[in-house]
Amino acid sequence: MVDQATRHPGYGTDEALELCTYCPSLCHHACPVATAEASDTVSPWGMQSLARHVRKGKVTADADIMRTLQACNGCGACTNVCQLEVPVMESLVASRADLVKAQPELALKLPA
Repeated sequence: MVDQATRHPGYGTDEALELCTYCPSLCHHACPVATAEASDTVSPWGMQSLARHVRKGKVTADADIMRTLQACNGCGACTNVCQLEVPVMESLVASRADLVKAQPELALKLPA
């Protein structure tokens, strides 16, 4: 496991998303959501790829896309095991925040 304090500081969100998109999903085993769901769609690779496609305009963001991107529970296991030291979880959170800022109607409402 890589200590968070020694992570590569130079990866911006776009670069992190691109690196994850072309990765062979090496962090999949560490993700509790992907394991529980048994789905690549909600794996770190799947969500990072989806976020990148939305940012590049290849996919139109809607409520279903946002629900998929919200599947991440924020545990950071993907970031801890990333062999390229990409801040996986942080870039996904930043992508979701950017998406909500651009399209506030996509913010998911939590039940009371």
